[in-house]
Amino acid sequence: PQGKIFVLGHNGPMYKLDIAGTGTLTRYVKKTPNGRTNLPSVMYAPGKILSVRRDRIAVAVDINGTGEPVVSSAGTLTYDHQYGSATVLADGQVWVSGGSSSGNTLAGLVLQSELWNPSTNTWTLAASAVAARLYHSVSLLLPDGTVFTGGGGAPGPAKQLNGEIYYPPYLFKA
Repeated sequence: PQGKIFVLGHNGPMYKLDIAGTGTLTRYVKKTPNGRTNLPSVMYAPGKILSVRRDRIAVAVDINGTGEPVVSSAGTLTYDHQYGSATVLADGQVWVSGGSSSGNTLAGLVLQSELWNPSTNTWTLAASAVAARLYHSVSLLLPDGTVFTGGGGAPGPAKQLNGEIYYPPYLFKA
């Protein structure tokens, strides 16, 4: 929104990169809780980012202002989704799926997905997957409102050359 590139560091710092001229990288004073390079973040609305951090903590980062980003709590997830995915759904909620609590391993595998509602700032459990979705996996919102999840685990404990479809709750409303 400021015409700059926003960088959300996995270890807390945030930066803005101005590519004009020779470029300028400016570090913001404000920080986020520590994260990991293998935890998902996604822009869920213009200038608003949901970022999953360490210890299942989530934060919302608003970069729409002219000064420091505004960082606020986005609650706590039930599961640790290392190498998981975050997908913005058609209704504006964010679906977090896949991953493991121990990295790219089947130990601590998370099949249960979770939904974050930005309007209520709450997390709810959602459908469980059949297959492990770890390193090199993907989730993608499809034009019909479903979500494709696929791949994962290469290299790793389970080479997944398959996919699944998630049907969000809004598809079942009368």
